[in-house]
Amino acid sequence: MILVLGVWTFLRALIRDIAAADFFVVPTLTFRLLFGFLILRHNRRGSAQVPKYLLRDRDAIYGSAFVRRVKGLGMSEILIAPRAPWQNPFAERVIGSIRRESRKDGGVRTALQSQAVGLPGRSTRVLRRAIP
Repeated sequence: MILVLGVWTFLRALIRDIAAADFFVVPTLTFRLLFGFLILRHNRRGSAQVPKYLLRDRDAIYGSAFVRRVKGLGMSEILIAPRAPWQNPFAERVIGSIRRESRKDGGVRTALQSQAVGLPGRSTRVLRRAIP
Protein backbone atom coordinates (compact mmCIF):
# COMPACT_ATOMS: atom_id res chain seq x y z
CA MET A 1 0.00 0.00 0.00
CA ILE A 2 1.37 3.41 -0.96
CA LEU A 3 0.69 6.30 1.38
CA VAL A 4 0.52 9.72 -0.27
CA LEU A 5 1.05 12.72 2.00
CA GLY A 6 0.67 16.38 1.21
CA VAL A 7 3.71 18.63 1.65
CA TRP A 8 2.36 20.32 4.80
CA THR A 9 1.36 17.01 6.39
CA PHE A 10 4.87 15.72 5.73
CA LEU A 11 6.49 18.87 7.15
CA ARG A 12 4.37 18.89 10.33
CA ALA A 13 5.06 15.21 11.01
CA LEU A 14 8.81 15.38 10.50
CA ILE A 15 9.72 19.01 11.21
CA ARG A 16 12.29 18.11 13.86
CA ASP A 17 14.19 15.99 11.32
CA ILE A 18 14.27 18.46 8.39
CA ALA A 19 16.77 21.09 7.28
CA ALA A 20 16.36 23.28 4.21
CA ALA A 21 19.18 24.35 1.88
CA ASP A 22 19.39 26.89 -0.91
CA PHE A 23 21.96 28.90 -2.85
CA PHE A 24 21.39 32.59 -3.52
CA VAL A 25 23.11 35.63 -5.05
CA VAL A 26 23.33 39.20 -3.72
CA PRO A 27 24.82 42.04 -5.82
CA THR A 28 27.26 44.49 -4.21
CA LEU A 29 27.57 48.24 -4.78
CA THR A 30 30.06 47.60 -7.58
CA PHE A 31 27.73 45.03 -9.19
CA ARG A 32 29.88 42.10 -8.20
CA LEU A 33 27.98 39.02 -7.12
CA LEU A 34 28.22 37.48 -3.67
CA PHE A 35 27.17 33.85 -3.58
CA GLY A 36 25.52 32.55 -0.44
CA PHE A 37 24.59 29.10 0.77
CA LEU A 38 21.91 28.79 3.42
CA ILE A 39 21.16 25.79 5.61
CA LEU A 40 18.17 26.32 7.85
CA ARG A 41 17.01 23.92 10.54
CA HIS A 42 13.19 23.75 10.67
CA ASN A 43 13.02 22.82 14.33
CA ARG A 44 13.64 25.86 16.54
CA ARG A 45 14.36 23.76 19.60
CA GLY A 46 16.52 21.25 17.82
CA SER A 47 19.54 19.51 19.15
CA ALA A 48 23.00 19.41 17.61
CA GLN A 49 22.29 16.14 15.80
CA VAL A 50 22.29 15.96 12.01
CA PRO A 51 18.77 16.08 10.56
CA LYS A 52 17.47 13.07 8.63
CA TYR A 53 16.15 15.02 5.63
CA LEU A 54 17.50 17.90 3.54
CA LEU A 55 14.87 19.85 1.61
CA ARG A 56 16.32 21.56 -1.48
CA ASP A 57 15.52 22.64 -5.02
CA ARG A 58 16.68 20.98 -8.22
CA ASP A 59 19.31 23.58 -9.10
CA ALA A 60 22.22 22.30 -11.18
CA ILE A 61 24.67 23.89 -8.72
CA TYR A 62 24.21 20.87 -6.45
CA GLY A 63 26.71 18.53 -8.04
CA SER A 64 27.59 14.93 -7.37
CA ALA A 65 30.06 15.94 -4.63
CA PHE A 66 27.24 17.67 -2.72
CA VAL A 67 24.96 14.65 -3.08
CA ARG A 68 27.73 12.31 -1.86
CA ARG A 69 28.43 14.55 1.14
CA VAL A 70 24.75 14.64 2.13
CA LYS A 71 24.49 10.85 1.86
CA GLY A 72 27.73 10.50 3.81
CA LEU A 73 26.15 12.46 6.66
CA GLY A 74 23.28 9.96 6.71
CA MET A 75 20.72 12.41 5.32
CA SER A 76 18.11 11.82 2.63
CA GLU A 77 17.43 14.55 0.09
CA ILE A 78 13.92 15.77 -0.59
CA LEU A 79 13.77 17.55 -3.93
CA ILE A 80 11.02 20.10 -4.46
CA ALA A 81 9.18 20.34 -7.77
CA PRO A 82 10.89 22.27 -10.58
CA ARG A 83 10.30 26.05 -10.44
CA ALA A 84 8.37 25.78 -7.16
CA PRO A 85 10.15 27.88 -4.52
CA TRP A 86 6.98 27.95 -2.39
CA GLN A 87 7.70 24.32 -1.49
CA ASN A 88 10.77 25.50 0.46
CA PRO A 89 9.11 28.49 2.16
CA PHE A 90 11.32 28.91 5.22
CA ALA A 91 14.58 29.12 3.30
CA GLU A 92 13.05 31.40 0.65
CA ARG A 93 11.76 33.77 3.34
CA VAL A 94 15.18 34.04 5.00
CA ILE A 95 16.83 34.64 1.62
CA GLY A 96 14.25 37.34 0.85
CA SER A 97 15.08 39.02 4.16
CA ILE A 98 18.80 38.89 3.39
CA ARG A 99 18.21 40.48 -0.02
CA ARG A 100 15.96 43.23 1.41
CA GLU A 101 18.48 44.03 4.14
CA SER A 102 21.29 44.16 1.61
CA ARG A 103 19.41 46.82 -0.40
CA LYS A 104 19.20 49.18 2.59
CA ASP A 105 21.80 51.96 2.52
CA GLY A 106 22.54 51.26 -1.13
CA GLY A 107 23.56 47.61 -1.07
CA VAL A 108 26.14 45.23 0.32
CA ARG A 109 29.56 46.74 0.94
CA THR A 110 32.80 44.91 1.16
CA ALA A 111 35.30 46.02 3.78
CA LEU A 112 37.35 47.90 1.15
CA GLN A 113 34.31 49.75 -0.18
CA SER A 114 33.35 50.90 3.33
CA GLN A 115 36.83 52.24 3.95
CA ALA A 116 36.82 54.05 0.60
CA VAL A 117 33.69 56.03 1.47
CA GLY A 118 34.80 56.67 5.05
CA LEU A 119 32.46 54.28 6.85
CA PRO A 120 34.75 52.00 8.84
CA GLY A 121 32.61 49.76 11.02
CA ARG A 122 29.41 51.79 10.48
CA SER A 123 27.45 49.30 8.43
CA THR A 124 26.40 45.96 9.87
CA ARG A 125 26.29 44.57 6.35
CA VAL A 126 30.00 44.85 5.66
CA LEU A 127 31.31 41.65 4.15
CA ARG A 128 34.93 40.65 4.35
CA ARG A 129 35.41 39.35 0.82
CA ALA A 130 33.56 39.66 -2.44
CA ILE A 131 33.65 36.80 -4.90
CA PRO A 132 34.30 37.97 -8.49
